[in-house]
Amino acid sequence: MVPSSYCDVCTEGGSSPCNTNKFYSVYAKEQGKETLIGCFKYVYFKTPHTFKNLTFAECFNHCRNISTQFMAFKKGFICLCGNEINIFGHYPYEDCLEDQLRFFRVYKVVFISSVFSDYDYIDGMKLYHFCLNDEIEDGQLCKPGACVPGWKGGVCDVRDCSVANGNCPSIMECVEEKSNRSQCFCRNGFVRSNSTRCTVLKEKVSKTPVKTVSTTSTTENKPNVN
Repeated sequence: MVPSSYCDVCTEGGSSPCNTNKFYSVYAKEQGKETLIGCFKYVYFKTPHTFKNLTFAECFNHCRNISTQFMAFKKGFICLCGNEINIFGHYPYEDCLEDQLRFFRVYKVVFISSVFSDYDYIDGMKLYHFCLNDEIEDGQLCKPGACVPGWKGGVCDVRDCSVANGNCPSIMECVEEKSNRSQCFCRNGFVRSNSTRCTVLKEKVSKTPVKTVSTTSTTENKPNVN
């Protein structure tokens, strides 16, 4: 990757390298996605945008179109959009589905690009890993605000490599990085075959000898031009 100036419009005289095949300008359309924060009984926005009688998709589109960071949805009743949010009364996500008039489903509206983004290739758009959002976790041990094992942070969005391998797949290894967040990497001898799987690293050079054919003509093989 090089600075964007390397892919700038050519000036007269051809001083810019954009006429070569060494550099490419790469573009990607930003897309809006929602990622679940959790199920909450109380939601307060400092400057809320309030809409009523909307479907979930309509609520999300309103929040995305006005470029707010958070969305709170209560089915058939109210849609809230805003940037500064306070949430209280954390409940299991199933409660939001069973009693949709009592609880808010709260989401972060995330804008991602297919080139660079905070998109996690293991978990996709699932950025907040509260155990109350996870059906697999034991409800007796899970408390409001607690993270799924392998995650840490105020909103459970940072992999904790010291616990449960950072919640990475078994074939992967959680690696802590100083400059970036901890990530899941394929173990030695494996490479990532797609977004979530590792495959055995194949040798690049074949062990089978490659037959070569000489292109040099001998005197005996030259055609008679007379």
